[in-house]
Amino acid sequence: MPIPGCENYNAEYFADKKMSIKCNTLDDVIENIKKLIVDENIQKEMINNQKKYMHKNTCDKIAEIILKIKEN
Repeated sequence: MPIPGCENYNAEYFADKKMSIKCNTLDDVIENIKKLIVDENIQKEMINNQKKYMHKNTCDKIAEIILKIKEN
């Protein structure tokens, strides 16, 4: 469940790209966890889309930006 604000946009983005499942309630979370546990096709689709859309060095790039800001 996203925290209201910018997290809503992140959750929508990841769900639209089928990298995750957006849940709006605790019941949604429980229902989708049960689905994910048993449905290997959904698991594989999410993993493949995460590999497709996520950049491997994102954490390093964010850390570099923070360190540059800190230097200034």
